[in-house]
Amino acid sequence: MAFTLEAARAEILAKVVKAGAKGAASPVTAKTKEPKRALYVQALEALEADGAIHVDRSKDKPKYFSIEFAPTVAGAANKIDQLAARKHPALLTAAELKKALPKNESALLVQALELLENERRLLKLSRTTATVYAHGSSLRAMLGASEPKAPAQAIDANSGESIRGSYDDLVRLSGFPDVEIATLQQHTRVPMSDLKDWLLAEHKNGRAVFGIGDWSLADEQTRAGVIDMRGDRYLLVRLED
Repeated sequence: MAFTLEAARAEILAKVVKAGAKGAASPVTAKTKEPKRALYVQALEALEADGAIHVDRSKDKPKYFSIEFAPTVAGAANKIDQLAARKHPALLTAAELKKALPKNESALLVQALELLENERRLLKLSRTTATVYAHGSSLRAMLGASEPKAPAQAIDANSGESIRGSYDDLVRLSGFPDVEIATLQQHTRVPMSDLKDWLLAEHKNGRAVFGIGDWSLADEQTRAGVIDMRGDRYLLVRLED
């Protein structure tokens, strides 16, 4: 049977899905002959253009990833936020914060800093002629100031749609279907206990899937969103129709 463009696409997609976060090397090797070589190249270009795969070109040889592992501004921001929290009370420059990012995310530095500033997770300060950043939550805690929060709103009969709307916004922002429960609570302003009860009810009805997340990297604010079920601690949720 002749090797086709569709076969090349399917093979590449299967390869990157299997590779997961490690990424896959190019299917084109020194032994790949024409016309198979040209079909692989065409398939790779088309998949990248369609947003079906992510290509990391930060090293000599590109690596190919399923789109769920593509770098995102939200992901880069979280890494910077964690570094700033660990270094607090030190004031850090953008170059120092950039060290939190792997090469394939370094291009997102400016956008990530803007996101963190907008959410007040980082505070921009001036030190002589230099711009430095302080970790927002840690600084406010040190000064005895409360976190800036809008009044919480209890869940009512119409809140489910609002929660799902907030969830959809967070998915679009991060590019990932799994959202931190604590982050969802911050965006919805629903009391945490009420949100957890709603999520558990959605889970029981097959409309919410919980994810473990990384407890070791989670800060206190993230851990506040944990849902304990059968001895497992879930920090993430994915809402389904």
